[in-house]
Amino acid sequence: MKALLVGIGSFGLGWYQTLKTRYPHIQLAVVDSNPRMAARLIEPVEPFYTDFKVALEREQPDFILNLTPPHIHTRINQQAFDHRLPVLCEKPIAEDYAEAEAVVARSVQEGIPLMIAENYRRSPAFRLARRLIAEGAVGQLAAVYVQFYKEAYFEKEYLLNMPDPLLQDVAVHHLDLLRYLTASEGRRILAHSFNPRGSRYPGNAALNIWLEMQNGVLVTYAGSLACKDHQTGWNGEWRIEGERGVLLVGDEVRLVTGGETRTFTDFSDVDSSGCLDEFLAALAEQREPETSGRDYLNTQKLVHLAQQSSRRQMWLNI
Repeated sequence: MKALLVGIGSFGLGWYQTLKTRYPHIQLAVVDSNPRMAARLIEPVEPFYTDFKVALEREQPDFILNLTPPHIHTRINQQAFDHRLPVLCEKPIAEDYAEAEAVVARSVQEGIPLMIAENYRRSPAFRLARRLIAEGAVGQLAAVYVQFYKEAYFEKEYLLNMPDPLLQDVAVHHLDLLRYLTASEGRRILAHSFNPRGSRYPGNAALNIWLEMQNGVLVTYAGSLACKDHQTGWNGEWRIEGERGVLLVGDEVRLVTGGETRTFTDFSDVDSSGCLDEFLAALAEQREPETSGRDYLNTQKLVHLAQQSSRRQMWLNI
């Protein structure tokens, strides 16, 4: 099997190193418009291209890893589809929501697999939490409270150009987890995206969201990339309220019922295979991957409507 990895910047380099160490059976060719990125290859004889179309024609890969900046995603995805090649793409599907809709529509209509690399869903803690919820450990869900606070500034051009860097680059993961954990889609949303005093970001680095899910679960989200002290982990801190108890999720999982607390730190029995494992399994089994483009479009819709809600300062139906 041969993969064509497109983009070997900060995200792409991590993917490249993972492929080289964990997936030695996959042949790899790399594309990056910057010829200096060839120096990042572990094996200098490995195929490296600066032109995606040339790489497609010469390498004839089995699938594409689209690790380019968000504004390039659509061009790479559409060209891959021209060759009927499956794509595993970093989030978002596209920088523009209308473009994302078009890309997904083509993927579905032409039967070309598209998966978004949503790594937060693969977290053992959240996969265990989903299982406990499905088993009725806390009864029927009532409300979810999420807090996310980090002092995290990254001088990446695409990130600094975002009007809402927290929402678009980080909270998108948490919104996807809300869909995953509640097993429901959003019904309506109210958001306030802002840039707190002291933030180094040009765009809005803080966010409040109120979200009502179709199954009646009410969600409150608060976060910032520009806070000081007492920070959360990247997972955030989750309080998932049910009729019979509470799940507390971060880097570990705690189940509180009847005044007793059970802490889970062993995730050995939880399927926490990575995004690429799920993508390859879906291809082999000829099924839709868990975070397919069609599914992930619902997450991107939440981001899009959260931006619109914040601009218009009103509740919006989803």
